Amino acid sequence: CRVRLCGVSSHSHFDGLEGTAIARDLHRWKVKLRATDKWLMVPEKHLEVLDVSDENGRRRLIREWQYPSQNPEDPRWLIDKMVARQLGTTRIVGKVMKWHDYHIGASVRYEDGDSEFLPLGKAKSMVIDDLSPEELETSRRRIAAYNNEPLKYSPPPPSPEQTSPPILKRRRIISPTEYDTSSPSLDLMAETRVKSSPSHLSYEDRSSEYTPTDVSSPTRRTSSTSRTPPSTSSCKKPIIFFNPIFVEHEGGGQDKGGKWLEEIVKKLRRRRVARASHRTLSKACEWVSDASREVTLDEIAATGVHSEEYLHDLQAIDQHINSGRVLKQRGVDLASKQCCSIIGRRRAEVPGECIMDTQTLSAALLRCGLTRDALQRVLADEAPVALVLARPACHHVPFYLGIEGDDTGDSPAKSSDSTESVKCCQCKKGDNERCLLVCDNPDCGHGWHSFCLPYPLGHDVLFMKDFRDRKWFCPECLSTEGRISSAEADACRLLITVCQGRAKESPSPPSCTDSPEAKALKKLPIGNEISLGFCFINAVAFAVKELLNSLPGDKRIMILDVDVHHGNGNETAFYDDPRVLTFSIHRYGPDRTGDYVMPGTGWHEDLGDEAVPESVGMNLNFEMHEGDGDREYVDVITRIVRPVVEQWRPDMMVLLCGFDAIDHSSAAVSFTGPGMDCKLSPEWFGWVYPYLASIVPSGRMVCCTEGGYNPESTGQAGWLLVGSIIEHLAAIERDQPRAVAAAIERRPDVLPISDFARQREWETRLSDHINKFRSVGWHIPV
Repeated sequence: CRVRLCGVSSHSHFDGLEGTAIARDLHRWKVKLRATDKWLMVPEKHLEVLDVSDENGRRRLIREWQYPSQNPEDPRWLIDKMVARQLGTTRIVGKVMKWHDYHIGASVRYEDGDSEFLPLGKAKSMVIDDLSPEELETSRRRIAAYNNEPLKYSPPPPSPEQTSPPILKRRRIISPTEYDTSSPSLDLMAETRVKSSPSHLSYEDRSSEYTPTDVSSPTRRTSSTSRTPPSTSSCKKPIIFFNPIFVEHEGGGQDKGGKWLEEIVKKLRRRRVARASHRTLSKACEWVSDASREVTLDEIAATGVHSEEYLHDLQAIDQHINSGRVLKQRGVDLASKQCCSIIGRRRAEVPGECIMDTQTLSAALLRCGLTRDALQRVLADEAPVALVLARPACHHVPFYLGIEGDDTGDSPAKSSDSTESVKCCQCKKGDNERCLLVCDNPDCGHGWHSFCLPYPLGHDVLFMKDFRDRKWFCPECLSTEGRISSAEADACRLLITVCQGRAKESPSPPSCTDSPEAKALKKLPIGNEISLGFCFINAVAFAVKELLNSLPGDKRIMILDVDVHHGNGNETAFYDDPRVLTFSIHRYGPDRTGDYVMPGTGWHEDLGDEAVPESVGMNLNFEMHEGDGDREYVDVITRIVRPVVEQWRPDMMVLLCGFDAIDHSSAAVSFTGPGMDCKLSPEWFGWVYPYLASIVPSGRMVCCTEGGYNPESTGQAGWLLVGSIIEHLAAIERDQPRAVAAAIERRPDVLPISDFARQREWETRLSDHINKFRSVGWHIPV
């Protein structure tokens, strides 16, 4: 690195001279003076760091400066300074151990044992001087306990261009922002072979957090076949399925316009495969914009994912929009009066959430075709992995309004029309039918609003499977002897106690609106199918069902959904199908404002259809809470998902990448709404694919986008995901066993939970889920 000599009293004529520090011998550096052939051995305290490039502009090897400087302008001034970072409400104190260079920065060790490398500006902003002598001594003693563990920095391997002899005339390298900046609607079908792995992704190697247990004993879920190595078709390119219509589709809510999807495509066209390469990530992939054959609504109805009536209504709305009868027709809100005038009913509950425009139905059908092609090509080993970049989202449908089914038994609570003449015994009103409970005693039939009961019940209790399947009796029947048996009364009281303890929502009457549009809405019968959460047609469920129905043999497919909202549509579609394992990691319960996170389903005790014994345990849910981020998501993947995958051994995994769980707190634009309080980082998506592809026996993966809000962070997560795919495939091609082992051992660079109360709460929550999953046959270490 370039240095300047200073403070040399015995040889003052050397002060101010510049040179290049080449090597270090104990406390002295070998310095070659600039523009001369003289070499000096200079103590470190007499050197001032200028930058890390030599006279030819080449990057030097890593050097460590461990003695502080008294000059605040010198970066070595940071050495031995105390810094602090904030993790929630906890301040963690650290110490600057060494200064390396302007590319690596300063190495910092924290009192909790964690370490990181900070750039110069950030390190200076974190310096603190408000510690008392006792606190300072305590922090230094804690940090000194970890000094025997050296700080390691693993730079990316140099490319052939960097190791070649330097040339006098320096060639201009096109920067990522200057290269490939065209819009995603242009030609993306570039054919360029990948020669080197990307060096812009860095990971911290840590020991594996899970040790496989002996599951050799045959169970109904453990495959008896021998373990097959991951797919070796790494010489082929990953396939990206994308069409500009997915950006042109307008959508609704915070997803409006699809800016997040457009930003992902732009990032892929700008980011380079390697630091010294001109090849971008987009050119390292094969792009497909059209399906092999069109998907019709009749094909979707034949799979049973959606009802014919629901699909017919979507087609009628699409024909009305594209008919041209209405000038300047931009879209139809499926929860609006206009939707009622077209099809005689509404097909959504929340206004402004599900809006159909001229491109919506076409985009949804095209996504069905592209997703089907992606699954077929990966399963046939025509490609190692496929990524479907598409809108609109799909994992929330089918969604059935209220209680499912057309049960018309003797109990008025089971009938969708019997509550019209029933009024609440407390408030004497018959409104808010969805909260109006009717006693299951045939001789009673009284109604009570859930929020008018002596023990108010939240709205989420009404949708719990246990509450729907069991009998409920009104307070009069419970308190009056002889109306019901004592066993029925005790069972009802126990049911209420359990559901109240499980509830996450405060019991309060639902808010109503008196707008003319809301009054004009025609109420759908209970059990009818509606659109929800920017979703219209479930392309993933359609593709999986069609694939399984067309293939001979017993194929197994796993759907892992990491979207911040519960994948209730996939749960509904495969709740009784033992061939498909669905695993959803999502936010559950109310946020800090009291609003409930949509769709309000996804409890970890909903494990499958009990009427089909083989399907019990094939539907797994993990509920995340406010503030959960990389550390919690990594624990779920490594401690629960991995043993489940290794036991069930799916033929292929479908990863639903919902980017709405990313931390949006620092976004320039405020993204608000229930569930927007998770702290997942974009770098997490650069870690998850190599890990999952290494634990899936066949290595077959299909990634599908589900949604995102902040274009900046979502675009970064998208290119990190694609970059990790290319890097992992290149590593597989070089040395497959070593690449698989390295991917399993890697962990993203995340901070430990330093709040011990939160750590205990998280471990308790994790243990509760593990014990529940173990009760249905999964061999998960406690």
